[in-house]
Amino acid sequence: MTYLQVSNVKISGITTCVPSRIEDNRELSGFSESEAYRIIESTGIREKRVVDEGVTPSDLCVKAAEYLIKGLQWDREDIDCLIFVSTNRDYLQPTTSCVIHDRLKLKESCYVLDVPCGCPGWIYGLNVMGTFLQTGQLKKGLLLVGDTSTKMNYSFDKSTRPLFGDAGSATAMEFCECSPVMSFSFSTVSSGWREIITLDGGARNPFSKESLIPKDMGDGYCLRPVDCSMNGMNVFAFSLSTPPKVVNELLSHFSVDINNIDYFLCHQANKYIVDKIRKKVGVRSDIVPLSLDTFGNTSNASIPLTIVSRCKDDFKYKKLNVLAVAFGTGLMCGAVNLQTECIFNDLIEY
Repeated sequence: MTYLQVSNVKISGITTCVPSRIEDNRELSGFSESEAYRIIESTGIREKRVVDEGVTPSDLCVKAAEYLIKGLQWDREDIDCLIFVSTNRDYLQPTTSCVIHDRLKLKESCYVLDVPCGCPGWIYGLNVMGTFLQTGQLKKGLLLVGDTSTKMNYSFDKSTRPLFGDAGSATAMEFCECSPVMSFSFSTVSSGWREIITLDGGARNPFSKESLIPKDMGDGYCLRPVDCSMNGMNVFAFSLSTPPKVVNELLSHFSVDINNIDYFLCHQANKYIVDKIRKKVGVRSDIVPLSLDTFGNTSNASIPLTIVSRCKDDFKYKKLNVLAVAFGTGLMCGAVNLQTECIFNDLIEY
């Protein structure tokens, strides 16, 4: 387990952008009525948002960032750092953070970085950005986190299509002396790196015409090498075992009292997994908000999306003690305990 702390950094605002197009799991083509309702009952996911053709995570994140900058009345000349966290970059080269930097018209001295991280990406991004800001050499930063998972999965893959939705987020962070410490714990079960994988398109297996040929995976499932594949049972086992351990180790190592937590924010994998993690950590169900019912599993944007869609007023007007955990591709898991105060936040559509 890795334990890290970040001091003198606060979160000033969060905006999440989702596509306006809704896909209802009860109306999916290729699924019988009984299949659809079985999926909804087992996962808790009734519908999700899906981007139109040609829309990328950076598009969603840029719109969220523009809204956030305006809402906070930030001067773009004061933004010292931009981090983009996504598994869906715009191009193989250059880094998407450079593209976003140009679109947002930030100053040349603004530090930019891509972090290719999936579901745990928001928590990993908080740590990276916080580390850059905590010395005060950089004062303000934008953490942009998002994925368009519906474009990574084959439309005929019944194991993933009902689960994933699209979203992009922008989190404003800034150096602030005497801000409460953010405490992190991280774990990497790298023996499971094959469990969530896109085989073709990288340097190991370059894209070819065979990359687009669907293969019968059995039980009515088809998959192309260019699509993201997931070993559901192994990922499920990881999700039930590692996240509670990472959270409980954080609580123990940093002497955090679970009874003082106002919100437990869990990556929105599915309702069953969230509920099992909640019980293993030992928190009440009423402090564990769910956004997956209407947005699905939105990968690395699921925690900021849950904040703005389910906890908006509390985060805007109250001081909160928050515990969060996210897990997925890698297989990676991260948890954070942080205190917030009057965060500007909102949910917008693309």
